[in-house]
Amino acid sequence: MTPLHWVIIIGIPILISLVVLENFVAKKKQLKLYTLSDSITNLSCGLLERVFDIFFSVLALYGFNYIYFNIAPFQIELSVITWIIGLFVTDFIAYWFHRLSHEINFLWAAHIVHHQSEELNLTTVFRVSFLAVIYRACFFVWMALAGFDVFTIVTTSAFLGFYQLFTHSRVIGKLGFLEKFLTTPSHHRVHHASNEKYMDR
Repeated sequence: MTPLHWVIIIGIPILISLVVLENFVAKKKQLKLYTLSDSITNLSCGLLERVFDIFFSVLALYGFNYIYFNIAPFQIELSVITWIIGLFVTDFIAYWFHRLSHEINFLWAAHIVHHQSEELNLTTVFRVSFLAVIYRACFFVWMALAGFDVFTIVTTSAFLGFYQLFTHSRVIGKLGFLEKFLTTPSHHRVHHASNEKYMDR
């Protein structure tokens, strides 16, 4: 089986379990996090984006690999240390991609889909435009140019993507000292809020 098959076989049951768990905890806290229509829209957007991403990623990763071996001025050898450095670089690029997606019109036109969800829950993370996939690749091509291999780019992006899943949950409270230097669920709730005082924060 291919890695994609394993992602589907392992990932879907984990996602369903997390959604069920979040909904259970929300009911205990007397929070209403899910509406059927909003959840279906979120997951439908995610499904369309993933199908497009499967095909586009093949092209993008082939391009990144070509850049890494033929254009990058040097190649960073993979190790635990360089992977951790790659994680920080990925986070830095993701931050600027996200920030500029709120500041530049054509990027916002793709990102606004994510902010149109009426609820904030684990399914919201999947509400992404396929155009965002293309724009994201234009940002992450710089990692290949900087000498990071495709494995590092993919795995650090997947790691941060999995973390972002939890930043969209409303059942996770404040995380103590981590609030000072991480994007936490409480920070991201402010970011998604529609209250006037929280707009563009």
